[in-house]
Formats: sequence, structure tokens, C-alpha cells
Amino acid sequence: MHITQAEEIARPEAGGARLSGGKLKVAVLGATGMVGQQLTRLLTDHPWFEVVIVAASANSARKSYAEAVRDRWALESRIPDQISAMNVWDVQAVDEIASLVDIAFCAINLDKEGVLRLENAYAAEGAWVTSNNSAYRPDPFVPMVIPAVNPHHLDLIPRQRQAKGYRTGALIVKSNCSI
Repeated sequence: MHITQAEEIARPEAGGARLSGGKLKVAVLGATGMVGQQLTRLLTDHPWFEVVIVAASANSARKSYAEAVRDRWALESRIPDQISAMNVWDVQAVDEIASLVDIAFCAINLDKEGVLRLENAYAAEGAWVTSNNSAYRPDPFVPMVIPAVNPHHLDLIPRQRQAKGYRTGALIVKSNCSI
């Protein structure tokens, strides 16, 4: 029997978080930056995903999202209402955030080593990390996925888990940071 990616991510018996209203629970890491802002806009009211956490640096943590992006909102559209009132988490709260989400869409702005450490930590805690960063692109165990072109690259995930010691989490990267 073939299991879809969504079924794999959300299987409670495999350590995945429970689905809420049929949607996968997601965090946007680096939510206050330009790419993170785009992610929050694209994921709001998405039929498959529910944004349950927005996270950013310690400077933005514990503020409302609207307050954290005040004077920095780069999009022509308004901040989505359901995101605006959310409290921003410190992106370094890996254990707590990863326990509450199925997927972490990552747009953090750190140096390469910082990205490697943080994204690895989220995957090691069981989250599926979809990275907009370039740090893992050269890693032969991290698939670069363009869903309409190469969804079969996700077949690398069992080998990735074995090589990196992940039980339920995984890392995938996009071909570039554009959304």
C-alpha cells in the first residue's frame, strides 16, 4: 500500500502531530522576514495547512505578529487577520514548536552553520522541514523537491532518516528561495 506524504507526516502512531480539521499543522520559521511574510500569506486559508505557529528571532518573540512586522511588512496585501494576532515564538524553542506541528516551513535568516543546526534540530525532533535556505542543497541525503516535476525525490526520505538518525522528521529543500 502506498502512503501519501500527508499520511506519512500526520500518522500519530509514527509520532506525527494530530490533524486539525483535516489540515496539517505548520510553523513558519523566520516568519517576520520577507520570505516568511510571503509564506504566511500563502499558507493562510490554505486547504491543506493550518498555520499554528509563527516563529522568529528572540527580538521578535513574545510580540504579536503585527507588532513584530510593524514598519517591515513588505507585501502589498494586509497582514492576514488570523496571523496578525498570533504571538511570535522564539525560533530556538525547537522541542516545543516541533511537538506542536507536522511541518516547519523554514525561511530563517542565519549563517550557513546556524541554518544547518536549526533545521537539523527540527527534523531530529520529528518535524518535516521544508527549507527555503541553501545550506542543505549540496547534501546528497536531502532531496530538492519541485512537486510538479520530481515528487519521487521524496523516496530518498527513508535513506535520509537512516543516515541522519531521524525517526519521523525529514528535511527537503526548494531549488531557490523564491515563492
